[in-house]
Amino acid sequence: MLNLAEDASNVIRNVSSHMHPQSRDETGLLTTLRWYLNGFTSRTGIPVQTKFPEELTRLSRDAELLLFRIVQESLSNILRHSGSALVRVRITVQGRTLILDVTDEGQALPPGVLDRFKEGSVVLGMGIAGLRENARQLGVNLKINSTGSGTTVSAVMPLE
Repeated sequence: MLNLAEDASNVIRNVSSHMHPQSRDETGLLTTLRWYLNGFTSRTGIPVQTKFPEELTRLSRDAELLLFRIVQESLSNILRHSGSALVRVRITVQGRTLILDVTDEGQALPPGVLDRFKEGSVVLGMGIAGLRENARQLGVNLKINSTGSGTTVSAVMPLE
């Protein structure tokens, strides 16, 4: 019985850590993303290529959490739906704008579903719906593009 309780405690700790990693508050978004992406590759065997700026000015706590959650939700969807053998995560800063792209090379979204998502008339899942609302509140434009060769989730965030 004690082992079962310890196992349950470990699962809760791991889930909590993945949903809101403390290291993000201490070390920043890029370090936390590297940690999370390495763990994703270890757990799934799917390699993740990254392209990050050498340095990134600290963002607000809400903005960093939103970007982390976009990566996390994108990877979850890639794992469940796309069948991609590779993921690319890129953060670029262009002037006063930060752009996050998460790209896979797997199965694309059905065209009608993507069109209805762009119109706002269909929800692609509760995770994406929540992220879209949080992004809207922070002034972040969340976009999904899907072609025959994969899907890209992009977040375009104005920097203060």
